[in-house]
Amino acid sequence: MAAQMTGEQLAALCYAEPPLAEIHGLARVVEVFLYVLAIISVVIVGLRVYVRGFLNGGKIWGVDDYLAVLGFLPYIPSVVFAIKGTHYGLGTLDVELNMFKQIRAAEYMLYFQVIYYVSSTVTKIAIAFTMLRLFQQKWVRWVIHINWVFMTLTAIGALAFVFARCQPFAANYNPLMGTCLPGNGFIIVSYFGSVVQVVTDWVCAIVPFFVVKDLQMPKRKKISLLAVLMLGVLASIASLIRMPYYKYYDQVAYPNNYFYHAGYIALWSEMECGLGIVACSLPPLRRLFKSFFGSSNRSKPGYSGSADPKKSFNTPLGALTPQGKSRADQGWDRLDDDNSSSQHIVRKTDIYVQSTSHDGRDDPETKRKDGGW
Repeated sequence: MAAQMTGEQLAALCYAEPPLAEIHGLARVVEVFLYVLAIISVVIVGLRVYVRGFLNGGKIWGVDDYLAVLGFLPYIPSVVFAIKGTHYGLGTLDVELNMFKQIRAAEYMLYFQVIYYVSSTVTKIAIAFTMLRLFQQKWVRWVIHINWVFMTLTAIGALAFVFARCQPFAANYNPLMGTCLPGNGFIIVSYFGSVVQVVTDWVCAIVPFFVVKDLQMPKRKKISLLAVLMLGVLASIASLIRMPYYKYYDQVAYPNNYFYHAGYIALWSEMECGLGIVACSLPPLRRLFKSFFGSSNRSKPGYSGSADPKKSFNTPLGALTPQGKSRADQGWDRLDDDNSSSQHIVRKTDIYVQSTSHDGRDDPETKRKDGGW
């Protein structure tokens, strides 16, 4: 029957086809998981926009923030197309699908893949620019620049192939609309693109590790920063789990249950992209927690904030350095700000002590030979 129809007629019948009455099994898992992941991503990115755009009056809004939002925006449509695909066959066995539902599922699958890939690539570039904001070491910056440029060129080449593979574009999912290039070029591009994503994820996670491990910072903060970086590793693991399912793109070698296996591709692809979005937007949220719970740097040992120095100064003289600083505050402390490293802002705290005798005169026993405190 399909051989006697035109592509437009087949498309009309496909769009008249109702969705599955009920989805179950893998299709249901994909749908629920994507809803949860989308909600988490919306909340995290929304908080990032609030912290960087409103909490600080937009003063520290940077290129990485624009890229993070730009990478997030296509993510929601990709989730929508993947969920719609589950209602037409993604994650469902062939015995439950007719030809019209399969074409609709293939269309939504293609839309989801293209949009997801754009979202994932831009998000990974945003992570790269976040690292450029955090780390000033020259070799690190060179590695990061090479990383995101190579990833961008790969994405452009892969997308160009997808759009040029079938003419017109609708022939990718409707075989009566036109013709496609022969061979397994789409599978090769999928493997190559995923390998590049895995490599770039590992570079973004491993390179900062060699920098952070030598930093003089509280162990708690160091662990939290490394934990965020490890989310990129989890994203790469999602890519690795997805790759074995690419072989089912070859419907000549694997003619059965293509859409069932495509459900796994949708699941792990969205997980990879969602984890990247969360990892990209978590570091700026430290400022949000400080706004609610306060900072440990807000008060120093020995100073309670009282206007009376005799009541407020509780640090023993023996705990002071020769310059009059508390030993806890000796040295330079960087501002506890995720943007301080890029602006080289530092803070120095000096505590001066003056002791007076009962008659109001300076006590010579507490005055140093070099001119006092």
